[in-house]
Amino acid sequence: MKRGGFVMKMRKNTYLMNENDLQLFITYLKQGYSLQETFIYFPNIAKKMDESFIKGESFEAIIYECLPKYVRNDFKLFLKVLPLELAIEAAMKRKSIHRILLKDFRNKCAYPLFLFIFAFSLLQLFSRIVVPLMLSSFAMIDTNHMIYFVYGMDILCTLILIVSFIMMMICILCINANIRKFIILKGAKHIKIIRVYISLMLATYMIPFVSKGLSTIDIFLHMQECESLWMKYIASKIHEYLLEGHSYQNVYRLMNCFDNDWQQCVQRGIALANLEAMIQFYLDLAQKKLINAMRKLTIVIQ
Repeated sequence: MKRGGFVMKMRKNTYLMNENDLQLFITYLKQGYSLQETFIYFPNIAKKMDESFIKGESFEAIIYECLPKYVRNDFKLFLKVLPLELAIEAAMKRKSIHRILLKDFRNKCAYPLFLFIFAFSLLQLFSRIVVPLMLSSFAMIDTNHMIYFVYGMDILCTLILIVSFIMMMICILCINANIRKFIILKGAKHIKIIRVYISLMLATYMIPFVSKGLSTIDIFLHMQECESLWMKYIASKIHEYLLEGHSYQNVYRLMNCFDNDWQQCVQRGIALANLEAMIQFYLDLAQKKLINAMRKLTIVIQ
């Protein structure tokens, strides 16, 4: 694939840098080391360097091949505007926010889900095996209310299991990029937490460009080349509305998929000529909102 004047080709058995290597690599470059000097401290990359240069590959292409898969697409996007080390750093920061939220959600849900599955299994055992055995062995009197209660709880848990299965199927369908785009954009019109998620992801894309001093129109033009289909759509629509002369406030009203706090932060950032600080403020605020939403969800599950 060709991007930014160089060709990025994936080869089999390519050495991949881990996060510690990447942080060290960025540190060397920020301290003024040249790329050639930095490669010396990474023998696995240095070994490939000579043969890559013979084939006419650039430094950027060599680094691309050694990046973890989860940062490659963001790296290509940010590299169009940022220096190499800042492009890697921006890609890692953006992905780390997403991964931290997913990890936190998984950790918070694990214990309540375990309790639910354990309780559901006991109810199934009791209502389908133990109770019938007791009824066949004893002439029970005044125990109908207990039996009805057990059966009622069994039905309730079965309904919850069906709903959980439907939610799991939706998550599986979301693997498809087009379906994910449809669910996110449609859901944002009705569910507040999805609007917060969209705003947060938009902020993670915008802040590296804003820190470089790009205009908002140029930012959304660049963002139309990101890997996410739903983010491409949002960026293209915002870019289209801005070119038509709409204000940010009107753009957000027309889109109807952003958090109110995000809209206010952007407007204040533009008014105060300090958009980067306001976006960073919203990043912190949105993460707290999502963590609180996860906490409430785990309480519901439990």
